[in-house]
Amino acid sequence: MTNRIMNPWIDRRVQRVRSAAAAEYLRHHDWDPVPCPNENVQMFAGPIADSGRRITQPVPLLEDADDYVKRIIELITNLAIIEDRLAIEVLDEMLGVSAPSANGTANGKPAAKEHAPTA
Repeated sequence: MTNRIMNPWIDRRVQRVRSAAAAEYLRHHDWDPVPCPNENVQMFAGPIADSGRRITQPVPLLEDADDYVKRIIELITNLAIIEDRLAIEVLDEMLGVSAPSANGTANGKPAAKEHAPTA
């Protein structure tokens, strides 16, 4: 198995995302585990789509599978689109990063703005 990331647009830290961390991220963001016939993935249902049905996303469980990192990248990409966030914010949160990233946010939450008192 090779999980080497060669695409310079992909943050190599995706290789460190564990399935338990991805599942915890989804639960923390109000996604619910739902039954799935495929024992290699855990399915989650999230917000309601335009169709009126809940959006579902799979979390890959076989971390040593050849396509594991690819599936994590797809999950992060989909969540970033659904949540209207940058993928780096989703990745940071999955990895438990609390230090601000280059854009001044921590864990995908906007940095608090301090306002000068008005006279």
